Amino acid sequence: MNEKLPFYASLIGLVLISKVIGLIFLVCLITFIDVAMGLYLVRKLKEELFSWNRFFEGFLKMILYTFFIILSYLISYFIFDGKLFGIEYLTPKIIAILFVILEASSIDRKRVKLGKKPILETVRGITKVVKEFLKEKKEFNL
Repeated sequence: MNEKLPFYASLIGLVLISKVIGLIFLVCLITFIDVAMGLYLVRKLKEELFSWNRFFEGFLKMILYTFFIILSYLISYFIFDGKLFGIEYLTPKIIAILFVILEASSIDRKRVKLGKKPILETVRGITKVVKEFLKEKKEFNL
């Protein structure tokens, strides 16, 4: 048996999924932030005992999300020839967006438990301040 075969197979796999590496990185980053906030919440509130199982579950979640993104990429690549409704690799993008929304809502719930404002309220406040600033700037320049 050729000893370089696993190396070539992994290289071909890496080249094949190179189009979705950014999506995988984004989802893994958001998941890592969610797990880190969960661990911080447990340490801060001290309602539960600290457990490394939570970290391990987060790691498994990252692997599962990565698997589903790669699977949706392969479906898009081989079944839809890379385009669906004129958009390249739409299925992995939709899957990644769903995972990001899921993790962002989890992060938001943890922020609320820590006594901070929800993310949506913070964004609304920032946009309100920016609109007022632009309005005042426009009045000042006239």
